[in-house]
Amino acid sequence: MEKTKAIPSIFAPTAESVYRYEKKFVVMDQLYSEVEWVIKKHPFLFRSIFHPRQVNNIYFDTPQFEDFHDNVDGNSRRRKLRLRWYGDLFGDVKKSVMEAKIKSGDLGTKRNFSFGGFHMAKDFSVEKWTALLAGMPSEASSPFSYGYRPTLVNSYLRKYYLSADKRFRITVDWGLKYYKVGLSSTSMLVPLVDRRKIIVELKYDQEHCDSAQEITKHLPFRLSKNSKYVSGVRKTFYHLAENDDLGDTF
Repeated sequence: MEKTKAIPSIFAPTAESVYRYEKKFVVMDQLYSEVEWVIKKHPFLFRSIFHPRQVNNIYFDTPQFEDFHDNVDGNSRRRKLRLRWYGDLFGDVKKSVMEAKIKSGDLGTKRNFSFGGFHMAKDFSVEKWTALLAGMPSEASSPFSYGYRPTLVNSYLRKYYLSADKRFRITVDWGLKYYKVGLSSTSMLVPLVDRRKIIVELKYDQEHCDSAQEITKHLPFRLSKNSKYVSGVRKTFYHLAENDDLGDTF
């Protein structure tokens, strides 16, 4: 039975919340060019949109890693909190967004809050994050009164594709790097790099669910419930480590 616990208001869906499906595939030991060839040969005529860009995230959790455990345990209602920006990982960040992701079963939605600019230093730590909280909108800061703190930083390259009918979007992520965030300023000096794994995500709205099977049957990749956050925590917090292949749920 799932536990009932107090939830920060940032995780409460609104009347404007739009739920969609995200199907994830893990591709092991293949080149990015091989994955792209499969996508571009797909009968739904996917084409690339936008230039590839680097995605950076700071993930947050409670000291007991409650959101991590909810995901690993496969709870139907799951949460994830992250601060996201694009471009260089370190240095002056001009624009960032706090994202609260909420999943109910296979459907997910998210709420976004502008965080603005800040300086991402190579000695980033829990203590340094606390100093940044003063400029955060009040609702976006609600998780931190529940004990949320930074646990993991990751970055990766992402490319985007859109089907010809514009109903389905695919993203491809590779070059994943993970950094453990600790209380001290030394924990982020060396990243853990995952050179074997490419993550393919298929995203679509609820009303297109019936057509999704036609998409997936032409993707010769293994369907997974992979989570970059869960993978990163298992790789960097050794007391939480388990087999990390395909068992993550968010």
